[in-house]
Parts: sequence; structure tokens; C-alpha cells
Amino acid sequence: MTRHRQTSKALASQLDPNLPPSLELAHPDDCHVLRPPVFIPTSENPTPPVYRCPCSESRRAECAVRRFFAESVRPLEIDIGFGMGRFIIGHSQAFPENDIAGIEKETVRVAIVDVEARKRGIQNLRLIGGEALPFLQNCVPEQRVSAYYLFFPDPWPKKRHRRKRLFTEEFVNSVCKTLITGGRLCVSTDFKEYFESINALMAADKRFAKGAAYIRGESEQTDFEIRFKNKEIPIYSASWTKH
Repeated sequence: MTRHRQTSKALASQLDPNLPPSLELAHPDDCHVLRPPVFIPTSENPTPPVYRCPCSESRRAECAVRRFFAESVRPLEIDIGFGMGRFIIGHSQAFPENDIAGIEKETVRVAIVDVEARKRGIQNLRLIGGEALPFLQNCVPEQRVSAYYLFFPDPWPKKRHRRKRLFTEEFVNSVCKTLITGGRLCVSTDFKEYFESINALMAADKRFAKGAAYIRGESEQTDFEIRFKNKEIPIYSASWTKH
């Protein structure tokens, strides 16, 4: 019940008429690309279906997400799974010359970050509510993104759950397709086995070269990062640049 009240309060706060216009890119709730239906795997069908955008060429101009990408002319960066927003808000303020987009599946988190960014007067940030992989596959233009940030994704530590991890070959292909030449993918996680898996996958991909981790300023550090540092939990980070 408490969680429900907090969610309702966060969503209602977005409607405050005293705030600047919302930074969330509105999209129909029934969009099965950004919000695909719940998939329950079976032994006969163990992998989720691939969802494709139903928008026809004539209707794509009506989609706020596609319109944002079409109208954006500045360097574009995308934060995947922005959570409570400490990084994406801090990064947007640190780089006002760039357009920053964030994708997050939790509706309440989108609302909270939207309100906080509007209170700070941020104008170069846009927020999208939905699933990351179909977003990359259907909404993001090819060779358009300067940088992707993926910080502390859900590690799904149990072996039977690892198929749910975002970082897969399919994900890397989508990142590569949408990155510009010289664009980078920056990753951090506290889960060593997940980092080793990511590192092995990227090392085998000759389209990328490994580089130093992206060093975040104090205002760009995520809630997870601050928590892990306070507990002296190791953080594993790296970046990869597209050839």
C-alpha cells in the first residue's frame, strides 16, 4: 500500500502546473515496442519474441520519440536504465551542449526524474519509459548516438535467471548499429562475474576497441555507486569505442 501511494504521488507530481513542461516523451501506453507484453518462457518457446514498431511511415511523425530523434541535431547520448536519475541529471547539467536521452522501464522512476530535472531547469534531457532493447532496435536511428551509458544493470546473479540480462550479443549489435564511428559504450557494475561476461563478449567483437572507464564527477555518480563505495564494494568499469 505504501509503495502504491508513493507511486501515485510521484505520477501526480508530474502534473504540477508550476513546473516547466515535462521532459518525458509521451507515448501511447499500448505501444508494444516500448512496453512489450509480459512474456512467460516455455520449453517449446524459450526466447522472447522480437517486437517491431507498428508505426507506418506516414504516422511516424506523430511519435514523440521518433520526432525527438529526427529533430535533434546536437551530439546525442543515451543512458540505459537511468534509475533514480543522479547520473543523467548530473550529466545533462555538465554537458548542456549535448542532447541526453534516458530509457527506464519503471514508470515511477521516470516521473521522479522528470520532476527533479524540471525543477532544476534542465532543457537538454528527454526521458522515455519502456524496455531498453526494443527501444534500441526500433526507435534509435542508425549511426546517430555518440555515447551509451549502462551503469549497474540488474546482474540477475542466479544461473537460471541470466537469460534475462540485458547485455547480450543482440544488445551489442543494436548498440553498434546506432553508434557513430568513434562512439563509445561505457559500463559499470559491482558484479564481477557479469563484468567478466561483458568483457569477454566485447573482446570477441572486432568492431570495438576497449578503452579506459568513463570517470564520473561527484554529481554524476549513481545511488548504487555511492552505496557501494561507502561499503567498500569493488566496482568494475570499462568503455569500448566503435571502430
